[in-house]
Order: sequence, then C-alpha cells, then structure tokens
Amino acid sequence: TGRHTYIGNIGEMDPDTGELKARYSSRIIKSPSNKHHTFPSSRFLDIGLNDGDPIVKMISYKNKILVFKRQKLFVLGTAQGLDRLEATYRGYGIPGTEGAVKTTKGVVFVNNSGIFLYDETNNVKKVSHLKLDPYIIQIRNNPQDQHRFEEGGNLQTNIWSADDNEFCPILSYSQTLEEVHIEMNGKGR
Repeated sequence: TGRHTYIGNIGEMDPDTGELKARYSSRIIKSPSNKHHTFPSSRFLDIGLNDGDPIVKMISYKNKILVFKRQKLFVLGTAQGLDRLEATYRGYGIPGTEGAVKTTKGVVFVNNSGIFLYDETNNVKKVSHLKLDPYIIQIRNNPQDQHRFEEGGNLQTNIWSADDNEFCPILSYSQTLEEVHIEMNGKGR
C-alpha cells in the first residue's frame, strides 16, 4: 500500500541448509518505507495468532489490507503509516488464493456461503443468494460452466454437478468488461 509492501504466511529458511526452519502462518511483515524488497523480521504483526488458520491471501484496497484466512477475514487499516486491526469477520474466509479479486467496485470473494463484496463503505455485502455447498457444486472445467457476476448481485447459473468434496473456486476480473468470472472447479491448495 503506497510506500510499503506487506507479505504474509512467512516461512523462515535455514541459511546454511536452505530448508524451511519455521512457519509463521499468521504473521505479516511490513517493508520499511520505499524499500519494497526488504523485510526485517522485527517489523511483524501477528493476525489471529494460534487460531490454526493460515493466511491465504492479502489484498490492498484503499488504505486497508484485507487479510484472508480460510475461516476469517481481517481488515487491517494502514492510514498514515500506522497498522491497526479494524475488523474481524468470522465465516468470511476463502478456501484458496484464487478465491478473492480486487475490482473497481471493491474486493469480491467467494466461499461456501456465497459471493461477497467488500466496498468503499468498509462493509462486507453478500451479492449472491446462493449457498455454495462444497459437496454439491463441483463443476467440470468447461467454458459454458463458468458463472458470471454482474452488478446488482445477479448471478447467471447453470446446473451444478457433484465431482468430489474439494471446493476452491477461481475468480478472475475483466476491468474492460467490469465482470468477475467464477470458475467453480478449482482444487484446494
């Protein structure tokens, strides 16, 4: 966000062997001002420490960072260089890295409860009326099986078919068309 870069779900490598020495799955490290490739281990913030839920994805939006874990969404305020936890939304996590995307309207994300938008009002809004059941909605990789989100919360749907119990949708965004595309056949990572 601006003059700083943030990284999350940190792995510490052993300098001698190159092997993973420690994993800090709830940790965020902030770069010094204007040093976007430098991450001192002393500049960290732990989000939801010891909750057993790793950071999956982080997206900057306005003067905030949305920190997605699998079960929760944390909103980190970054105004004036000060980082502070502004909100925690239980049940608004995402199953994988491709489950959230930034758009011109805000950040759209999907989980097994539906499709949501975090917008300039700093609130999470449900934009679908479907409950997405991970045991029912596994869709094969077929262009006609892709779903399209349109402004106003309308979701064009097809028939859903069960394949297996993994649920990890993939979101993509076309800025030209102002459309979010949802592929419902992703596998959890």
